[in-house]
Amino acid sequence: MMMKNSTNAMGTIPAISADIWPVAAYVSVVCLFVFVVVGCSFFASVTLLVPTVLRCTQLSSLRTTCRAFQKNKADKIRKENKKMSNNVMQNHLPWLRQIV
Repeated sequence: MMMKNSTNAMGTIPAISADIWPVAAYVSVVCLFVFVVVGCSFFASVTLLVPTVLRCTQLSSLRTTCRAFQKNKADKIRKENKKMSNNVMQNHLPWLRQIV
């Protein structure tokens, strides 16, 4: 399998010898296999990573929304309690003054 880099009588480079084609085919099949394996593993990692990232971002936004909702609800309850206590004081204060 000795290849010469010389020209023939017509001045052209001779064709590649026939025994190189099985090696070239083998190398191309191995490269294709490696490409497919690397591509599939990359696709699998991205496929597994994307839902995890989305879930984390959704959870963090959900936590923020829940905190805001809880704060809003607590503020409403505080306002309602204050309003009720003011009503109680206004309604019962004259009655208490009469007793004292």
